[in-house]
Amino acid sequence: MPYRILWIFVTLSLFMSPIAAQSGVRLAVTWVEMGNLWIWQEGDSSPTRLVQDGVIQPYLSPDGQHIAFTRGDVAARSLWVVKRNTGELANLYSASADEPSVALDQLQWLNNDTIYFNTNKFVGPFGQRQDDLWRAAISTGIVELQLAAGQGGFFSFSPDRRYIALVRAGVYGEKLGNISVMNLDDNSRRSLLEFPAISTGSEYALYPPVQWNSDSNGLTVAIPPENAIYDDGTSLPTAIWYLAIDGKSTQLTSVLSSFFGVPSISPNRMFLTYVRRKGAVTNNQVELVVAASDNSQQTVYAAGNIGTLSTPTWLPEGNQFFFINGDIGNYWVGTPNQMPERLAEPMYYPHFVDNHTYIYATYPGSPYELRYAHLGDQDSYLIATFNNPTPVIDALLIP
Repeated sequence: MPYRILWIFVTLSLFMSPIAAQSGVRLAVTWVEMGNLWIWQEGDSSPTRLVQDGVIQPYLSPDGQHIAFTRGDVAARSLWVVKRNTGELANLYSASADEPSVALDQLQWLNNDTIYFNTNKFVGPFGQRQDDLWRAAISTGIVELQLAAGQGGFFSFSPDRRYIALVRAGVYGEKLGNISVMNLDDNSRRSLLEFPAISTGSEYALYPPVQWNSDSNGLTVAIPPENAIYDDGTSLPTAIWYLAIDGKSTQLTSVLSSFFGVPSISPNRMFLTYVRRKGAVTNNQVELVVAASDNSQQTVYAAGNIGTLSTPTWLPEGNQFFFINGDIGNYWVGTPNQMPERLAEPMYYPHFVDNHTYIYATYPGSPYELRYAHLGDQDSYLIATFNNPTPVIDALLIP
């Protein structure tokens, strides 16, 4: 996954509106301006600059009291945390000077004190995941290697935060990929599925994305055939699996989906979405399908071309999804058995904090505006104005 590097020049132009989606919570938004870290939350009269120089990517803690962030000249070479109310800084991790090609890759908060992360290693122009796993506690400053390189993988926490799913891509034609789950109470681990490593036609390794069920008892994953990119859904079906945390694995169905439209089952396991080819491969036409989780009751929900119709992403509560269709910046929210709803205006990088509220940067170009809006409401609210081609933010609803 490429780094989303953000250098934002912020003009402190603010307009505030109460969050309508939930009561008793506030919206908190953090971003980076020319390597400096900024934060704003509902009720603030203006944003606050917390850190200067070298900031690459921010990550808000669940309670909004701390921001973890990566830092470096170009790559994310170190992990820091800053306390929101005091500006107190701590350096938790720095890549060894003996390994200048190593950088931080994925990072997630488990809770308000604990951060998990992994690393990658640049080989030529490409970053290759190390498939390791680290844990950092901000209260003690202790950082521990949980799983050595080759033993971890791309990770995802269960909704109840008791388990972590780990995906390893394998090596095409040489080594199987693997999906496992680790119990965070005792670090016990169980392998759930092995699969042939999937060709991407490039140096990039494909890590199949997993979708946790809302009850945390299992997860679903779509596994394309190893040569799917050379067939693109014309004859080789993609298998969809349910992987229970007790080790029972069940293939739910299979679909003829495009390699560029990976199937995904909703967290409540009721619905399935995927993108498939329409007509001859040469015409580049595709359609978005919404179906029951066993691929029955198929409905063509939207149609477009490769490059203009994107794979859907399920919203946090799992009964809606969003996708691009049409020109760059045209985002839509879909609900099974209902017509799609277009978001407020053309935008970059919508970030949903719940099923109703989202943050985005305006399209098409500089100067951008950082705004938030609510589904069903065509009004949006200005947080800040900035000049930069690549806006990167993090946002949460906090107590």
